[in-house]
Formats: sequence, C-alpha cells, structure tokens
Amino acid sequence: MSLSCSTGDGDFSWYYEHPEDFTTLQTRRRRRCSSCKSLIGKGAHVLRFDRMKYAESDVVLYERDCEDENYPISMIYYQDQHITLYHGDCREIAPTLGRFDLLLTDPPYGIDAAANKRANKQHGKAAAPSKDYGYAEWDKEPPPAWLFGMLREFATWSIFWGGNYFGLEPRRGWLVWDKDNGDNGYADCELAWSNLETAVRKFRWKWQGMLQENMGNKEEREHPTQKPIELMKWCIGLTPEPKTIFDPFAGSGTTGRAAKDLGLHCTMIEREERYCEIAAKRMAQEVLF
Repeated sequence: MSLSCSTGDGDFSWYYEHPEDFTTLQTRRRRRCSSCKSLIGKGAHVLRFDRMKYAESDVVLYERDCEDENYPISMIYYQDQHITLYHGDCREIAPTLGRFDLLLTDPPYGIDAAANKRANKQHGKAAAPSKDYGYAEWDKEPPPAWLFGMLREFATWSIFWGGNYFGLEPRRGWLVWDKDNGDNGYADCELAWSNLETAVRKFRWKWQGMLQENMGNKEEREHPTQKPIELMKWCIGLTPEPKTIFDPFAGSGTTGRAAKDLGLHCTMIEREERYCEIAAKRMAQEVLF
C-alpha cells in the first residue's frame, strides 16, 4: 500500500488507481509521501491507494523503516514478487539481509567514470559522440578491500565486474565480456572476478555506444557503466541453480531486470536516488523476453 499526503504539489504526472478516502496514518513506521516525497509519520493526513503510476510504469515507492529522520537511510524503494530495491548504503543494509545464492554486481571502479569527461565528444572512431549522463562523484575511488570480504560472506557464489581493479585474490574463474567495439578508443573487453569453479569464460555482445548486439530491441543507456541485460543473464546461467541473487551496487538495475526476466528473486541496494528511480521503472515493466 502506497501513501500520499494531502498537500497537493501540482505534479500531474502522478495519478492514483482505486483511491480510498483520506485517513489518519496509524503506523509507528515513518514513510515518504509518494507524491512530494516528504517524510510522514503517525497522525499525518494521508491518502491510501493500491498502486501509484509514474510516467508509463507502475512503481511502488519507498518507506523509511524508523522513527528518527536522522537515522542512516535504509529504505525499500521498490518491491514486487521478484525484486526488492533498497535506497541506501550497502555497508549498512547488507548485514541485515541474510544469505543469497549469488552475489552479482558491478561496483564503482575508482576511475572517475561518472565525471562525464567524454560527454558529447567523439572518442576515436566511435560511431557517435558519447552520451551526456551528467556529472557525479560516485566513481572517485573503489570500495574498500574489507567491503568485498564482507559482501562475499552473504552469498555462496560471487561475481564482481571490474574485478581487475580491486586486488582480489587469484582465482581461475575469470569472466570476459567481449564488447565487439571495433576500431575505437573504448576498451575491447571487461573482466569479472568470480569464485565459480570454472575455466575462464567469454561472452560476446556488442555494446558500441549507439550500436548494440540486438538493434531490434535496443536497451536505453541511462548509466555511464551500464551492462547489457543479456550479459547478466549469462552470468546467472554460469552459476549452479541460483534462486536468490544479490546486487549491492545496483546502478540502473540491470542485475534485477535479468533476474526478473528469468523468474528469479533479486535484492538490490543503490545509494544514488536518481538511479533508484531509473531501476524502479525498469523493474516495474512486465517480464521481457
């Protein structure tokens, strides 16, 4: 059940299905208004409704699970029968979630990829200028070494894209994504560290800016380090019968989208709210084939 306060902010991109009467909130759990996103608490005048639609997607918004608004952010931003997306810091949230079959994630590499240095510029012989994703600082440095150790405790199998940046111990199960980039200035491949009991494996999928492997069903690029859905499906398929998947650096939600398409359960965490919103919209779509 989502909630909206009665302030009315004139944002007509929000609308409600099957609204009930305004009522007084009787819960001790703080929540956020689905329209204006302000914190609301016990005694607030709210409108209860079954679903909220934003733009073209059904989206379940988040709620704060505490009474003190100064408490570190740890909230469910989106949830359905397959997906749970938390908005917050994985260092705080991950220890509360239990164990998973597969940890599949693409952490910040620490190479300043979010600084938007290539925006609107032609790079080598690329087919078109790079997209402008806006400036951000989340890729200024990689996660600390201890965090990788902690996260691996929560899953049987682990796959970290960008593993060559993180100083993880030698393993034989490296994964290679051949991006079929052609003759331009971008990397030909990306590498993932894994603890899978396999020889090195390679997946080829064109991801050359505006050119993609499946041009008939192109994916919208909304994150500067976004991975293809098919790549994440391939990773899941290499793992022995995973039922539950965990991505503590969700970004635009590709891991969750792949898991949902395969009928699996995925829990994700994302610190940047702009990407939580993008991921929530992607998760709200029906299963994609």
